[in-house]
Amino acid sequence: MRDVLRSGLARAALAWALGFVVAAMAIVQSVVWVNLARVEAERSEELDAAVAELLEVREIEGEDALREFLGLDDDVIDFDEALFRLGEGYLVALLTDAAGEPVLGVEGLERLREGWQEVPFEEGEVLDVMLDLNRLDEGETLRFARARSDDYFHWIESRDAAFFWLWVVGVPLSLLLAVVVSRGAVSRLDRLSAALRNIGVSNLRQRAPVSPRQDEFDRLAEATNAMLDRIEALHAKLETASIGMAHDLKTPVSRISNRLQLMRQDIDDRLALTQHLDAAETQIESVAQTFQSLLRLGEIESGVRRAQFQRVDMSALVEDVCESFEPVFSDRARRLDVSIVSGVSVHGDADLLTHMLSNLLENSIEYGTPGGNSWVRLQASVRGCLLQVGDDGPGIPAEDQAFVFDRFYRGDGSRSAPGNGLGLSIAKAVCELHDGRLQLLPDQPGAVFDGDFPVKPA
Repeated sequence: MRDVLRSGLARAALAWALGFVVAAMAIVQSVVWVNLARVEAERSEELDAAVAELLEVREIEGEDALREFLGLDDDVIDFDEALFRLGEGYLVALLTDAAGEPVLGVEGLERLREGWQEVPFEEGEVLDVMLDLNRLDEGETLRFARARSDDYFHWIESRDAAFFWLWVVGVPLSLLLAVVVSRGAVSRLDRLSAALRNIGVSNLRQRAPVSPRQDEFDRLAEATNAMLDRIEALHAKLETASIGMAHDLKTPVSRISNRLQLMRQDIDDRLALTQHLDAAETQIESVAQTFQSLLRLGEIESGVRRAQFQRVDMSALVEDVCESFEPVFSDRARRLDVSIVSGVSVHGDADLLTHMLSNLLENSIEYGTPGGNSWVRLQASVRGCLLQVGDDGPGIPAEDQAFVFDRFYRGDGSRSAPGNGLGLSIAKAVCELHDGRLQLLPDQPGAVFDGDFPVKPA
């Protein structure tokens, strides 16, 4: 129970319920105010009409008719008797002469001030009395008094009763509502928290429970599971990358160590020493290139270069890169066929896009068939543009195709060739940074890569 009431959902439900109670009280008060104003307006109209009628009776028929109109047996009655009349809802009046002496009506009204006031009544009760004062000709004064009407007190009592039941019933119901609404939510959140704690401590393959209801908690669990899938994939990639890095660095480091030992043996042979130094320098450059590629890949995947994106003429960029690679293909007795649609542009980083295309072309040069053909195609697509780089070489074995974009992954047929297994990883990272998709087309005679780029990333 304490955990339920401490939950934010319970506090929110309680706040909304209490807010409803307060809003209901405000509405009740507003309705009462409107009706009290209406009742008072009607009573004021009655008083104005009575005063006009009284003055008309006195002017036309004289004071005897006025006495009869006011229901008086004597010219002046005492104040206590007048209070009873006020309590019964009647109007009472007092006519005074120029000297302020009572002429006709209720003696004592002259002690009351004009407007609303409380007047002591029997057994400690009080009457709300309204006194209206009218100055007549020849210095006479006519005072009219009335008490609150029954309708007025009816609305007051109705308001007080509504307030009472709102507090007596509304507040406990609000608390009950908060508990009922929050109990199930807190229970599900506890189960989700327990599952996440278990995942964090021991079982990375476990996933948060998802119910068939597909409510907000299930959407949260699904998002959490997607995040866990991503973390698991990254963990697997990190493990693969670590193994690949260890494998790729083991060979050059071992060779450097061997060269250092040979240098110690051939310390007096200048020519042999120079050869050992050259070989060691080559291996060190290989290690440095691996680390440089890793830093480049990390920079791309971090997304920091996205802030520098601008419009890039993709047609001109592909043409320039292919032109710079043509001598390399010629040296390998290979043919590079280029087909570029003019006017194709994307929103991106020209340097990274150049690096991506260069890696794909280098991959084609390295693993294509000697004397074979490679091609580059650039054309407009529904999303923006489609870039294809392919060759008619032996292609990539089916068992290796799912891993070609993994860091340091190198198939059995390419382990003896120079490289570090990061070129295609960098190309894919560049494509994804531009909200594109880079894929290896299946069932092709060679290795064919398609890069699909939007005109402007989301």
